[in-house]
Amino acid sequence: MTDSKHWYCLTFAFLALLMPTSALAETKIEVVGGGQVNELAHKLEIQWTRERIDVVETITLSNAKRGNAEALYSFDLPAQAGISDFSIRDYSGNSTVKGVVGEGASINLIKSGTKSSKPDTGLLRMIASEGSGRGDTSRYELRVFPVPRKSSSVVTIRWQAPVQFVSGNYSVRLPNRGDSPVLSRSEVIINSRTKGDFFAAGAKLTGGQKSGNAVRHRFFAPVGDLVIQNSATLTGKARAEVALYPLTATTGIAAIRVIVPEGAQSLTPKFERVLLLIDASKSMGKAGREAAAKLVDGMLISLGANIKVEAITYNRKSNRVLGSWQRASRGTRNTIAQSIRRTPLRNGSNLSQALLLGQASLGSSLKKRDRTLVVIVTDGLLPTMTSYTELETSLGFDHLNESRVLTAILVRQNAPLPDWAGSPLATLAQKGRGRVTAIRHDEAAKRGQEVLSELSQPTPLEAIEVELDRGVFVGDHVRGIVASGQSAAAFGFYKGGAPKRVWVKGMRAGTQVQIAAKILPRKLSSELARVVLATTSADAFPATKEDETRKQFRAAARQLSVVTQVSALVALNKKDGFATDRLALANKWGPEFYRRMPTPAERADGHFASFSYVAKDSPAGRSSIAPAGELPKSLVSRLIRAHVIAPVRNCYEGRLGREPNLAGSLSMHIEIVRGEVSDVKLIGMSHSLRPLTDCILDAAYAVPFPKPAVGANADTIYIVNYPLRFRRIDRDVVSGTEGGSNPDDSDPLFGLPE
Repeated sequence: MTDSKHWYCLTFAFLALLMPTSALAETKIEVVGGGQVNELAHKLEIQWTRERIDVVETITLSNAKRGNAEALYSFDLPAQAGISDFSIRDYSGNSTVKGVVGEGASINLIKSGTKSSKPDTGLLRMIASEGSGRGDTSRYELRVFPVPRKSSSVVTIRWQAPVQFVSGNYSVRLPNRGDSPVLSRSEVIINSRTKGDFFAAGAKLTGGQKSGNAVRHRFFAPVGDLVIQNSATLTGKARAEVALYPLTATTGIAAIRVIVPEGAQSLTPKFERVLLLIDASKSMGKAGREAAAKLVDGMLISLGANIKVEAITYNRKSNRVLGSWQRASRGTRNTIAQSIRRTPLRNGSNLSQALLLGQASLGSSLKKRDRTLVVIVTDGLLPTMTSYTELETSLGFDHLNESRVLTAILVRQNAPLPDWAGSPLATLAQKGRGRVTAIRHDEAAKRGQEVLSELSQPTPLEAIEVELDRGVFVGDHVRGIVASGQSAAAFGFYKGGAPKRVWVKGMRAGTQVQIAAKILPRKLSSELARVVLATTSADAFPATKEDETRKQFRAAARQLSVVTQVSALVALNKKDGFATDRLALANKWGPEFYRRMPTPAERADGHFASFSYVAKDSPAGRSSIAPAGELPKSLVSRLIRAHVIAPVRNCYEGRLGREPNLAGSLSMHIEIVRGEVSDVKLIGMSHSLRPLTDCILDAAYAVPFPKPAVGANADTIYIVNYPLRFRRIDRDVVSGTEGGSNPDDSDPLFGLPE
């Protein structure tokens, strides 16, 4: 304890609650100049093919207050989407005419017009983008005027997006709209002529209306990201498709997709031993643990009783189940299954430590190549800081090179199959000449004896590049590894002449592979060309002169009628001659010359503060599972204060008895997902505080965060950065009592704000 003249103080502050997997901006409605605008109805009508979706989005806005209102409607679309049409219809049936203008249209205002002129009816533009990957989004701002008093306006937006091939299914992910009370439930209609079953948010769609070989599904979207999947029966070799859209005699747009079908299953490979690593973290849950036990038991039955086996369960810490390599007899299988079922589900997902223990279990004497199988059974969640390099180092390069790796990701019921492409788990399996596969809980028992045959799937394609018979491809080539059951895309341009033939070249098991790409029809090419422009930067355009890049990119956007970083869409009253004259001027001299007629509220303000385009880099370590909700900051604050601060304070007080001058600071980096503390790191820790490390980690990992419901905020990864400062304060210097209010108002780290 401290001297009577002194008291100790552990100060702390809740500095940040971040969501690195998504900005989670959600759909918002604001009003310029007063009024109250709500979303009366929202509908997505989707025309589905296995190349792309064509979406007609209808938004009905109502104004409950007196006076006409201007609505600001902000929403997200997939980054790989392009908006091509936009119109507004008011309660009396009046409609608008569309035009493509420069991105500065909202701030290039006309101060006065003719007596008969009216404010511009609508503006639609891109205001931010996270990137161009599968899980990335772009944010758009829609301005509508007027939303008439005690009436409504109907906005129709048309957009396209490519369909991905994920885990053997055609798949599209639509961003979370949120659950604000001003938003309506989203009605979704899918029209398709493709074969196979449709799934929405993991649930099979039934009862669709059939007409010939077409089907029509209608449902209300759940809260959160909406994943729509269509089951596929693709066989054969890897294939490629290319959409080419000419802009000039020598330049054009190119969109390439590579698809690797799943191969036919064959006999189970022979192994001498198998190392099992089973996730026992809190997020697995009772159902996940039961599924893991059934899956592992089925796999061991398939491998045979003579194979040698060792099992490791892991959460924050790892534990060897058998303690030595044993034959996979019935008794051994029962021991492993019971261990999986009985191992306490604790916080933490430290796969790296489990692999390190696995390396020690495998020993230094390597067996023959491919005679050892390493199986990872998990729910797919890893700390965001975990990299493939860390996993490879933990298992050991030699063991990875000599073994086969199989990763089984267990998926909860009514959850979509995850897009794991590019994740550390997938890379580890692929580098280990193995397989990563997603298995739903109710399929685990029967899949246990089948999943091993998936190790015979074709080797993934790597180092993929695009080659043209004329000119060169300008843009990002296909990134990463494309395994069976997956697809990947490359968006960009060509220059130097219109190609007649396109090839995709890559490496498979050290051998070069060349795939002739199928050239898609012109209509489909124009739709995918819009996606390319909406996804890429104007700086990527292959202009002949550097200073012409932005201008030519904007001209291409106008030609294809698409919203991009440098182009927007306006909706004008057809009866307003002054408005159509302004649009005609822009069509003649270029969209950057358009001047917008402001609304009364904007005129009253005397100025208009506009958002500019802000490109945000994709966060490092992005999870392959996209977010779908929110965890209240106030709840996180209270739980950390109750379960971390008190025990850490006690540890510090006990240490002061031996080290009266002990002081220092650190920052706790805590990751929370599915009600689990998946990772805790102590950053910038003072050397003197090292003896408190275990105490702080134990307290942080023990915080009982609630497990969210599926589809609400189930898969959002939250990062809490939480600074701590340890010090002693003289009673003669400050007044107040221990645990009371802040004795030093200048100290920003004292106290815990809600």
